[in-house]
Amino acid sequence: MLRKRASADPAVLNEVRRDAAALLIGLHSRVLRICAKHARIYWDVDADLSEAFSRAIRAVRERPAVAELFAGDEHALLDRLSAKLSSACIVCPECALGRLAA
Repeated sequence: MLRKRASADPAVLNEVRRDAAALLIGLHSRVLRICAKHARIYWDVDADLSEAFSRAIRAVRERPAVAELFAGDEHALLDRLSAKLSSACIVCPECALGRLAA
């Protein structure tokens, strides 16, 4: 017997989309990086934050899907991006552990 999949809550999906948008902006602006060895995301503290914030503002202004997701509020996306940055490690955690063990 096949089970019918429960539909996902739209509010939860929008939260996931908002997080994804902030993450992608961080990665595209190269403020957030992915460790080539461990595939872990970390914050490049030497990167220019203004590029990431500029991209976020442009995304809300120029992309209807992003504007709808954040209700046209640029600050909502900037806050989400800032939260992503503040929660990211400044180096790949696994690389840092390897350096400590060596």
